[in-house]
Amino acid sequence: MKRYDNTAQFIMDCDQETDIDFAYMGQRFHVLTWPDEGIVISKVPQETDEMVFQTADELLDEYRINNIRLRDLIPELDL
Repeated sequence: MKRYDNTAQFIMDCDQETDIDFAYMGQRFHVLTWPDEGIVISKVPQETDEMVFQTADELLDEYRINNIRLRDLIPELDL
């Protein structure tokens, strides 16, 4: 199973405008890094709870899954 080793890899994917799909505890998420309004993250398949962040660091620090910052979950995400 593929995983990020660190947050720098996640940030690099965001900077390269790579779409990112990951799962955590059975829930799937989708990150769009190329929209003009910023980096968009949503649960899949709902996509009704989209949140937009201006930077990858902002996403990592402010988006939470089960009340845990995404930054702290990076090594546990299944890609």
